[in-house]
Amino acid sequence: MFSIFDWKLGLGAILIIWIFLNLGHSLPLIKMIPKHIKPLSIVVPLFWWEIGAISFQSWQLAFIPYLFLMFVLWGIALAVFQGFLGQHYTFRRFIRVWWRIVELTTLITLIIFIIMGWGH
Repeated sequence: MFSIFDWKLGLGAILIIWIFLNLGHSLPLIKMIPKHIKPLSIVVPLFWWEIGAISFQSWQLAFIPYLFLMFVLWGIALAVFQGFLGQHYTFRRFIRVWWRIVELTTLITLIIFIIMGWGH
């Protein structure tokens, strides 16, 4: 993933967007977003872009395919758990739990990559 900007500038832009989404509740554009969608859910694709930028600019390695593979495997494991072990599978519940796992994992991965990539 090629980026003409340093990943630190991208991180600053994402931070500004996240603050804007958290503090701009009275703005008309923010009011169009449904209440059940959290600001973190909106920013996760930007986090993926930033993880790709950090990994490529620091180590010339694209980490995003491995991250997506991990999400797919966790989704399969969650579906098996909910369907066979829990005997209660609903698609809505699956998506909600799976997306929260994706959000948490993405945020932790981004923090780790920031710490590891800061010195490069």
